[in-house]
Amino acid sequence: MTNNQSASVLSTQFFSKLASGQQKEAAEAATDYTRLTLRDEGILRKILPAESITESQLDNQLGTDQPVKIVEKEIQTPLGSSVPFSSLPSNVEMSWSKYPVNFARILTKNFIKDVQLLKGFNADIRNIFKDNAIQDMSTSEDVPFIALVNNIVKANSNVAASATQSNVFGTYPTGNAVSALTGKVQYYDWTTALGNPLGLTSGFTRDALVESKKILTKSHTLANATVATPIRLKPELVLMNANTYSEYEKFTRDTMGGDKSQELFEKGAKDGTMNGLKHVTTLKDDIILDGEAYYFAAPQFLGKFYELESPTMFMELRAYMLEFFCYSCIGASIGNPYGVAKVKFF
Repeated sequence: MTNNQSASVLSTQFFSKLASGQQKEAAEAATDYTRLTLRDEGILRKILPAESITESQLDNQLGTDQPVKIVEKEIQTPLGSSVPFSSLPSNVEMSWSKYPVNFARILTKNFIKDVQLLKGFNADIRNIFKDNAIQDMSTSEDVPFIALVNNIVKANSNVAASATQSNVFGTYPTGNAVSALTGKVQYYDWTTALGNPLGLTSGFTRDALVESKKILTKSHTLANATVATPIRLKPELVLMNANTYSEYEKFTRDTMGGDKSQELFEKGAKDGTMNGLKHVTTLKDDIILDGEAYYFAAPQFLGKFYELESPTMFMELRAYMLEFFCYSCIGASIGNPYGVAKVKFF
């Protein structure tokens, strides 16, 4: 499909294929178009790139006929130690765990229209489908993914967040309460002094940004430290909505240093590297709220996203009624809950 063709030419070719009974060819052309758009606009697909698999790669499970893929986690290995000469190593049975990736069908609405009424459109109807239905389809992927991340990082209500630690500057709170799932602090709230390691309501500041990127890098010792090394990760990218990302433009020369503040104000904040991290932004401020940001480790330290069926367009012409919808079958799961973090700046 060429991008420099006018919408009217594309529409004419589209209806010509329908009129000659080439519904499959028309649907395939639209499928190529929608697949690219979906990958570009979905939040999940920016965090975990999709991998295509086939039915032969699925794993059969007892008690269910739902498609599922079992993924193995990294083998846990114990720490080494210094021992006297002539000593032999003790035996430790290797262990590892697995996690499932369950699949779901994603569907758009079924669009119907009298074909005679569609011929009056000057715009390419595939563009209309892209701007509306595909956006809905990617949102169906993004909402449960962000909900999963929020469940991972949310504080354990049974553990107090009032513990303190001291340094040369004095005594201050250690941060928010630990995650109920991991036992590690993975959420900083900069709107309250008890919700962050600086012990102050910092907001979207340089100090808050630097401290926030440390959440994943701070090592965490597992319950059985003799079986596995501590969890050590580093963030690869930050996700925030476009409104929050624009806060960088408020940084003055004294805050930012050099001419970067002038560049940000003149050209605006764009997706790219900031504070040493790749920044990904979205316009979906109903999913990624203002003032919030999510930090993610690299995909190989995070989880899996599989496509069993890539986004495909179904189209059928029944007499004079045209109907079409887009569908896919995908599965995504976070296998390493330590690979995510969240902050609230304001």
